[in-house]
Amino acid sequence: MKKILIILIIIIFLYTYLFTSYFGHSSEGLRDFKNYSLGDCIWNEKFNNRFNRLLYMIYFNGSIADEYYRKTDKTGNYEILKKIVDRRSKEIEKPPDNSLIIHLRIGDVIDWEYSGPIDDLLNGLDGDFGYLKSYDYFKEKILFLNENNIKKIIIVGGYHTEEDHSRSEEYTEKIKRYLESNDFEVKLKINEGTADEDFLYMCNSKYFLKTDGGYSRTINRIVEMKGGIILENN
Repeated sequence: MKKILIILIIIIFLYTYLFTSYFGHSSEGLRDFKNYSLGDCIWNEKFNNRFNRLLYMIYFNGSIADEYYRKTDKTGNYEILKKIVDRRSKEIEKPPDNSLIIHLRIGDVIDWEYSGPIDDLLNGLDGDFGYLKSYDYFKEKILFLNENNIKKIIIVGGYHTEEDHSRSEEYTEKIKRYLESNDFEVKLKINEGTADEDFLYMCNSKYFLKTDGGYSRTINRIVEMKGGIILENN
């Protein structure tokens, strides 16, 4: 029995060590938590295990993920998540009703995983990179915006780490300029808040456009449940 207990303690220690050292845990807050993955907590069944739930409740105590795990052990419990969002949204700044909110996936994917020229990506020369979108992705939505007299766009994103993010900045700025060239007033809200703060802000959108990934898809679902209009269904 003692051997089993010792082995269990060792496993928990190693898992915790890897969790914090490999992903880069920092005690400075959610902005610096490379391993805080709210989207995975909500929709990824493989991620939803006892160890991850315990570690999130310890290391990210007070976060949305922590509260979600304390209230349910089920993946994709959007009813619970919506209640958490509604309660936490009472005192926050909400997006303007006359604006489209775009969640732009930046950070790791554009900074390190995709190494090609950003112009090639944006012009669709490198095919579909999943999280990363070309100009054509946004072009498809412009007709809807014009038909609904929406002329303001707020782009929200974050990388939440201290590494070089010049590629993220270039990608974001070129998308901003592209939208401005189509007569939209565009505001950037990049790395201004924690992952949780950005999540709550976007969940309260009247008009929302996701890019990709579990975080973005989760926001999409909550916006729809709250009566907002989503511009991308999948």
